[in-house]
Amino acid sequence: MKTKTAKKKADSKRLSDVRSFGERYADVLAPNSIAYRMKLLSQLLERRFQQMLEPFHLTPLHWAALCCLWQSDGMPTTELGKRLGQLRGTVVVVLEIMEKAGYITRRPDKKDQRISRIWLTDRGEALKASLPRMAQELQNDALRVLSVREVKVLSGQLDRLLERNIKSGLGSSTSR
Repeated sequence: MKTKTAKKKADSKRLSDVRSFGERYADVLAPNSIAYRMKLLSQLLERRFQQMLEPFHLTPLHWAALCCLWQSDGMPTTELGKRLGQLRGTVVVVLEIMEKAGYITRRPDKKDQRISRIWLTDRGEALKASLPRMAQELQNDALRVLSVREVKVLSGQLDRLLERNIKSGLGSSTSR
C-alpha cells in the first residue's frame, strides 16, 4: 500500500515540477518563444523567396549582394561583406557563383591593385527591372495581416533589436 501512495506522491510532485518549469520558462520554450517564432517565420519567407529566385539561379544572399550593387556599383569586396554582415570567405564564394552566372565582374581597383571591385554586368543590371518588384510582392503578401502602421512599428523594432544584439556581440560571428 505504501508503495502506491509513495508513487502517487512522486508522480504528483513530478507533474507539479513540470507545470512549474513550464510556467517559469513559458516565454523561452519552443515553440512559443519569440526567437523560435522569428526563426520559423524567417525560414518560411526564405523558402518562398528562394523559390522566387530559383529561375534566375540565385539565392537570397545573391539577392542581397545584387541589392547592394544596384545602389553602389563598383564597391570593394570588403565593403560588400560589411554591408551584408558576412565573413570574407562567404562573400568570395557568393561572388564566384554570381560571376560564373554572368551577373557581375570583378576587377582590381585602378589606384590600388590589392582592392577588388565588383561591377554589375548588363545581365546583373537587367535583373533590377523584375526582382525588386517580385520581392516587394512577396513582402506585401507576407505582411498583409498587418496595417501599414504595424509594419512600420515592426520594422523599427527589428532595427532596434538587430542594432542592440550586434553591439552586444551576439552578431559577432557574422560581423568579422
